[in-house]
Amino acid sequence: MSDIRSYVCTEDTPIYESPWDHSRIALGGTARLGVSNTILGQPSENDHIWIASGVGFVPDLTVQPLFGFTATAATPIYQDHRLDAPIALGGQGRLSVGQNFSAFENTPGWLWLATGVGFVPAVIATIIRDARAYVVQSGDTLSGISQQFYGTPDRWREIYVANRAVIGPDMNLIQPGQRLIIP
Repeated sequence: MSDIRSYVCTEDTPIYESPWDHSRIALGGTARLGVSNTILGQPSENDHIWIASGVGFVPDLTVQPLFGFTATAATPIYQDHRLDAPIALGGQGRLSVGQNFSAFENTPGWLWLATGVGFVPAVIATIIRDARAYVVQSGDTLSGISQQFYGTPDRWREIYVANRAVIGPDMNLIQPGQRLIIP
């Protein structure tokens, strides 16, 4: 596979069987990924992320791309309201200046930590280490942006998956001025 990257699950989801290799681990969708589980995968057609180990696929609505970030200021980690997130209780957890971490952005302006312990405000605390930013211009399409950054229009879905929280449910309605992350 090409274009493999890390993803984190945003909800409990079954792993569906690959129709080509009939992987036993995913047979009948009985294998599952829990919230905050990470996988290596590749976007495919039909709104799926294929798992790099070849065991099957998950719906791309249940995962978000992980990016690497570096904190530029000391900032509290705000509590994820689940019971399994004690590190961030009351915002007592902190990221220090220069600290590296992995996170995904499922709410504009907030980065959810891959560890699942909580979230930090994106604008005051972080810079992206392994992705680029792009501001949508009038007349842009995701295919055109894919062509500009990757040399092919075919990676538009990867851009959409990384920016679903900004773009919304209709991948054809990008607006001038939107700030996209180009993974």
